[in-house]
Amino acid sequence: MSARELQRRIADDWRVTSYSGLQQHGFSGGQDLLPRLDVDAAGVGEVVEEPQLTPHQFPRGAAPGTFLHSLFEELDFTQPVPEGWMAEKLQLSGFDAQWAPVLTDWLGAC
Repeated sequence: MSARELQRRIADDWRVTSYSGLQQHGFSGGQDLLPRLDVDAAGVGEVVEEPQLTPHQFPRGAAPGTFLHSLFEELDFTQPVPEGWMAEKLQLSGFDAQWAPVLTDWLGAC
């Protein structure tokens, strides 16, 4: 009995990466799939609202990612996020306190 020889080329042009790595290299495949919105045709005028922060606007990169990961490691997801805890963690890591309610609500929804 002998092993068969592989007759085709094995694809080795893939790699494992992180979300930060995808963002850094400008991957936007999903954007191309979204339908184009013609605001004039929709009858929507310009609406001026105060910008609201969302978790998707949190700074990107390795340091913010490590910070968020550290929150996940410390939290007890069976309990509410302690009041003031998020502000303290943000301050210790050098992030603006304005993110406290955004991240508290986000992590509380997990």
